[in-house]
Amino acid sequence: MELVARILRRAGVQCLLHAPDDRTTVLLAEPRPGDSGFAVRATLVRERGREHLSVGPNDTRRAALPVPKPDERRVAAFVLAQALRVEPGEPVTADEVRALGLGC
Repeated sequence: MELVARILRRAGVQCLLHAPDDRTTVLLAEPRPGDSGFAVRATLVRERGREHLSVGPNDTRRAALPVPKPDERRVAAFVLAQALRVEPGEPVTADEVRALGLGC
């Protein structure tokens, strides 16, 4: 997730990494330069030798989209897709993900 954070920062998106425990890493990202507050959350959970990653609004009431085959560039692209939405508090849709060529 460190590399994802570096990619996002180079793209002008401010972000913060947080590891609340040894199996979870959370990346919080601002929607656009100059906006305040972290509107996007990417959560990586490691359990039983597998990794599960999801990206969505920084709102636990909203569903996050699972990221298939989560390499760093793919994760950064998902976070950017969510961050650059007109309404970053609304989850990115499967249609938007497909339109960006990220699959779903």
